[in-house]
Amino acid sequence: MKIWLDDTRDPESPVEGVRRQPYMRGRPDADAQGWTWIRTAPEAIALLSTVEVEEVSLDHDLGNGPSVGNGNQVLVWLEEAALTNDDYWPPLIHVHSGNQSAREKMDLGLEALLRRLAARGEAPPPGPRRPPAILPTGRVFGSDEER
Repeated sequence: MKIWLDDTRDPESPVEGVRRQPYMRGRPDADAQGWTWIRTAPEAIALLSTVEVEEVSLDHDLGNGPSVGNGNQVLVWLEEAALTNDDYWPPLIHVHSGNQSAREKMDLGLEALLRRLAARGEAPPPGPRRPPAILPTGRVFGSDEER
């Protein structure tokens, strides 16, 4: 499964607007096929907790309301899962947010996660990744610190 987290943009329509900005961030339009469109962070985390996932692409801003969360919360969840489960490898992670400052923050978090995974000294297993054995519980959706 491939998870596309975005509240408004359909993964199978990766261009929109007057400027036709590519939301797949440099990937071919054909890469937009086969994604499961998820609109909230809790939905994405629920899937990552229960099914095998090969890729996840994250938007940051997911609309109004504390219960929808944001894409960075999913990234933090993946990081916590990887750091508390030595045998867990997160799926391939992309950030496609149009929010420049949030995207930069998420890109830095992703780079840090990849460095930590590389320090394990082993290659990730091929194919979809199993859910982590121990699920992170440290984040509460809607808290001010998560915004």
